Amino acid sequence: MLYPVRCHQCWSGCKRRVILIGSVGCYSSTVSVMKYPICTLFLLFIIGKAGVAQNTAAPAMFDTNAAERFAHLALACVHKEYPNHITHTLNSDADVAPPRKLTPAFYGCYDWHSSVHGHWLLARLIGTFPNSAFAPSARETLRQSLTAENIAQEAVYLRAEGRASFERPYGAGMATPACRGTARMGRPSGPRDGCEPAAFLPQISSAKNGTWLQPVVSPDPTDPKLAHLDGLNLSRAWMLEGIAAVLPKGDKRLPTIRAAAEEHRRAGLAAVTGKHYEGGHWLGSFAVYLVTGRGIPQT
Repeated sequence: MLYPVRCHQCWSGCKRRVILIGSVGCYSSTVSVMKYPICTLFLLFIIGKAGVAQNTAAPAMFDTNAAERFAHLALACVHKEYPNHITHTLNSDADVAPPRKLTPAFYGCYDWHSSVHGHWLLARLIGTFPNSAFAPSARETLRQSLTAENIAQEAVYLRAEGRASFERPYGAGMATPACRGTARMGRPSGPRDGCEPAAFLPQISSAKNGTWLQPVVSPDPTDPKLAHLDGLNLSRAWMLEGIAAVLPKGDKRLPTIRAAAEEHRRAGLAAVTGKHYEGGHWLGSFAVYLVTGRGIPQT
């Protein structure tokens, strides 16, 4: 996979130039942002808003009705405290508290990192459709979550003894999902890095259309781990579209890449129904990465 790909047990800011498209999990070498928790959490909102400006228009197939559906998935979970899966280090009896007390900004959506992405989703959609029917509710939700008091408590929590590795590697990367790594998503390294575009994914050139990379199928969308297979399809589609956007127009690999991207797009978006909370609490954010072309140059 390219940067970043989700596995809510072990993911998000994966190595920027390593392509593991068939993988679900990843490990990050870029987690130092957690050394500065106040800045990291504050940047969530700022970066989410700033990221919108990079793509002046969403793809034509993505309209306000589709955006509203994704927004409602996030609105339904960012303040939904239970069920909740937390990895929490206790230093004393005083550390026994409900999620809303431990991390008051990001306590919903089943786990901390999914809550972070849910807030990013709302900020992204507000910027894309500022006059939509869901925008007022989304803005109010962000105002409720991202208060100075809540962010200060998030920082207190992260700084406590035994929590230096909290949400690493996946949570740390999620806190800055729109940062410089995604701007390079799918982009072959240039000559400065000793890698010419012609050497990028050479195995695709001999693949037949549609056979190089097939979508995966989740055998049980009610399983919180297997639901990640639906997210893998969304992430693959997003990254493949990013690759296609930066390859030369005459590149012979483009038909294969685009065919695979379209197959994964259809399979991934079909799973974003909200029917099962196991996937509904986070799949919408990955759908929005895809349909808004986050980090992908618009031609």
